[in-house]
Amino acid sequence: EMLRSLVGSEMCIRDRFCTKRSNAEFVYRLLRISLLGFAVPWIAVMRMIKTDLIGGSGWMLVLTPRLALVAVIGFAVWLIGACATAGIYLVRFQGFCSSTRSTCRGTVEEQELLLRLCEHKHIRRPVQVYKGYRIMVPCVRGIRRVKIYLPMDEIPMEELEMILNHELNHYKQRDVFWKPLMVILCCVYWFMPLIWYISKQVQKWSEASCDHRCYRDGYSLTSVSYTHLTLPTIRL
Repeated sequence: EMLRSLVGSEMCIRDRFCTKRSNAEFVYRLLRISLLGFAVPWIAVMRMIKTDLIGGSGWMLVLTPRLALVAVIGFAVWLIGACATAGIYLVRFQGFCSSTRSTCRGTVEEQELLLRLCEHKHIRRPVQVYKGYRIMVPCVRGIRRVKIYLPMDEIPMEELEMILNHELNHYKQRDVFWKPLMVILCCVYWFMPLIWYISKQVQKWSEASCDHRCYRDGYSLTSVSYTHLTLPTIRL
């Protein structure tokens, strides 16, 4: 508990300090390190339960009837909150999945542009472009079968190249792993305001980091407007 609190507090201090002096990629890296600070205690607890309690090789937890009642009530409250939070995320995920069912493959020109960008970024795993009327903002999904979803609107080729580059940066940053981890941690630590603050910061700096990578690749500063367009509508 103390380790998690210290890591979280250190993250907040570094976040406010680094926003003015460092680039977005460095801030986003610090935020991901802070996520590990929340995940490590649970891994340690599960390992302790397996080795000490179940295996019988260590101490045994002895509770009085009153403490046992408090523990049961506390666990019940935590479980209800965790299930409610997970249910909210599940509804959002199902809504996203339903919007992707009515998509179609992108045009040949879009696929060729994406292939060139993948070669430039040394991405060997095949990536496909899909477009749909129910897709509101560009997004990337999948680990083994990577798909980039785009709105059905006609997008100029120069802007489309920047958008695809931005989404590939999400894949290069392994956001398809970090964002689900963020959701799991929000379900586990739903009672902690700090985790919700970190969740918003992770989302914000993930987009800013991708824009910073786009700028390093030679794209203009109009990528900043792309971040402001996607941030109000994207949810974990």
